[in-house]
Amino acid sequence: MARKSTTVANAADGTAAPKGPQAYRVKPGVGWIDGKRLKAGQTEVMLTDAAARFDLQHERIVEKGKPDPKSWAKPAEPSGEAD
Repeated sequence: MARKSTTVANAADGTAAPKGPQAYRVKPGVGWIDGKRLKAGQTEVMLTDAAARFDLQHERIVEKGKPDPKSWAKPAEPSGEAD
C-alpha cells in the first residue's frame, strides 16, 4: 500500500511544502490526544499530520469541517488512565 503524502504543492513554484498544524475536532468523552491530557470541555486541538496520525486511525479526532465518523455514535472507550 502506498503511503499518503504529507506535503502540499506550493502554488507559486510547484515545489512541495510541509503542512503546518491544522485543527481537529475531538470525539466527545476522549480525555487524551497525542499523549497529552485535554482541558475540561476542550473540543478542538491543533496538530501536525504526524502528531494526528495515531488518534485519526483510532477515530478519536476528525479534521475540522468533516462529518463525524460513524463510530462517534457509540460512547468513547475509557482511555485507561485514572483521573
